[in-house]
Amino acid sequence: MAMAEPTLTLGIFAFRPKPIMAAQYRPLVEYLDREVDNARIRLLVLTQSEMETALAKGELDLVFTNPSHFVLLRHLNRLTGAMATLVALEKGQPVSTLGGVILTRAERDDIRGLADLKGKNIAVPGIKYLGGYQTQAYELLQAGIDLPGDTHLHVIGSHDGVVKALLAGGADAGFVRTGIVEAMTREGALPPGRLKIVNRQSPTGFPFVVSTRLYPEWAFAALPHVDEHIASQIARALLRIEPGDPVAAAAEIHGFTVPADYLAVENLARALRLPPFEGAPEFTAEDIWSRYRSEILAGLTGGGVVLLLAAGLWLGNRRLRQAEAALRKSEASLGALLDNTPYLMWLKDREGRFLAVNKAFVQSAGKTGAAEIVGKTDFDLWPEALAARYRADDAEVMSGGRQKLIEAEEIHRGRRCWMETFKTPIRDDDGQLLGTAGFARDIDERRQREQRRQAEEMAHRDTLVREVHHRIKNNLQSVAGLLHRELGKYVELDPRLETAITQVHAIAAVHGLQSATPNETTPLIATIEQICRTLGDQTQRAIHWLPDDRKARFGQIRIHRDEAVAVALVLNELLLNAVKHSPENGPQPSLDIAAEGDGIRIAIANAVAVAPGFDFDTSTGVNTGLRLVRSLLPEQGATLRYEMDPQGRLVANLSLREPVLHIKETV
Repeated sequence: MAMAEPTLTLGIFAFRPKPIMAAQYRPLVEYLDREVDNARIRLLVLTQSEMETALAKGELDLVFTNPSHFVLLRHLNRLTGAMATLVALEKGQPVSTLGGVILTRAERDDIRGLADLKGKNIAVPGIKYLGGYQTQAYELLQAGIDLPGDTHLHVIGSHDGVVKALLAGGADAGFVRTGIVEAMTREGALPPGRLKIVNRQSPTGFPFVVSTRLYPEWAFAALPHVDEHIASQIARALLRIEPGDPVAAAAEIHGFTVPADYLAVENLARALRLPPFEGAPEFTAEDIWSRYRSEILAGLTGGGVVLLLAAGLWLGNRRLRQAEAALRKSEASLGALLDNTPYLMWLKDREGRFLAVNKAFVQSAGKTGAAEIVGKTDFDLWPEALAARYRADDAEVMSGGRQKLIEAEEIHRGRRCWMETFKTPIRDDDGQLLGTAGFARDIDERRQREQRRQAEEMAHRDTLVREVHHRIKNNLQSVAGLLHRELGKYVELDPRLETAITQVHAIAAVHGLQSATPNETTPLIATIEQICRTLGDQTQRAIHWLPDDRKARFGQIRIHRDEAVAVALVLNELLLNAVKHSPENGPQPSLDIAAEGDGIRIAIANAVAVAPGFDFDTSTGVNTGLRLVRSLLPEQGATLRYEMDPQGRLVANLSLREPVLHIKETV
């Protein structure tokens, strides 16, 4: 009997009202449920305390929460580490970091900087919120203000509640995470101009208002008991989310990226003595002075200089060991991160020599280890033309000081495929250029999906357009039939009805021909034949037409779809005039086509009893039909002139060219 698929429960931290969070992230859970084989994904939106309780009871398999909460849960529950880091979206710009915002009412002139917050009533969503309390508390600690002792905290329970409390005058200041001000302003819950930002910062490229330094965005993690294969599927599915995908649009995010380094969050927790570091705080010089002031003073009086030097040496050695351990841990974490991401990653110096590459890059280059690549250049790895392009891209990034995103065909694992490559300049703390860094990924499958989607959309559109033209043609033919039934009822109206019938048939002929082609252009020869046939049936007068070999010569000429109806009505009027004004016992009206420069000339000739007394160019003496022709004639690519030929016939010369016509080399 087949085993039932396990259900994995994803707990998401509710930093905003639960209904809003559930609606925002339910499409993400449904997406993961589709992408992950042999498992179902279930959503739970929880407060931080609810999430900790659920983890203690073994009710959660996956968590998605803010960085400080992730650091705490990682220590308490032995999480496997972050699988991916959130990349938020604001004003079309991706954001993979967050911070805190300090707010007060706009009229509070007594609160301008961090020092002004001492002794004030401050509203916070909770002390476990990274962006809603801890980032601000760290900045205030650096300014000599210790929370909560130096202020009066009011825990509200949510970011939205903090803003509402400030607006109602329930607090002097408030803490919220980045993005809340913009979100509530969009939703209409925060009128513009009511609040102001305290200690405003301006990080480059960061789209939110912020009062603190920035930290990595939310972490997505799995508990240790989750099957490794399923966890890998979830990580790949998260990293495959593109900015334009429906799941990203529904969650109002840009997507996910490889796991960020959360060491800065750990350092913040240590400085603030937050769990799980409350038992082993960072031992600073300020702590020594406040705790051992009298002993130090006594020691100084009794020759305690030696003791002070020893203490300083001990502290220095201790910090050095801690820094070395942190560096080793950071290097190990970074190495594991780089080697377990599906992206190709590399670091180069200013001369283009590789300083570091990850496992995916080594495999892409067809090598067995990074040692075969480090110290070499692109010219040692790739064909010369490709290497020259890579070097030119690096030079552009370094000289311009800007990042660059490239989509191009590259060599990957010995084959050509489309890759998306990101390159950025790398500088040291003093701003000196060190070289470039980059990553790349295979987007062949994504491009093929997009091409298939575009082809399907075009085929659907073509079918729909042809169907619309077909129905218009049928309806116009029905209208012509109804008009034809009215002939003879009012004899004085018959000439106008006959003209209207031929015009409707001409328009119907255009739509009938357009329904047969996907590009909606209309064959010129077929249009003329339809009009001649309709006029012959209507007037019982034949029109002398081209021989078959001439028709074949001009058979590839097509009328542009935007001008097809106008050209058809012009031809209908010119042919109808030729039939009406030629003597009944005289020669048949004729139509001829000839090449003329870069276009063609259609000559419609008919015998006349006397030379006409009109001037088409000035509209002098023209009848209603010719006035219609004059108004319908396209402004570009079409001219009409009248002349008498040597046989005494009146000839209407209609010249057509681009853009009215699509003319192939058969002319």
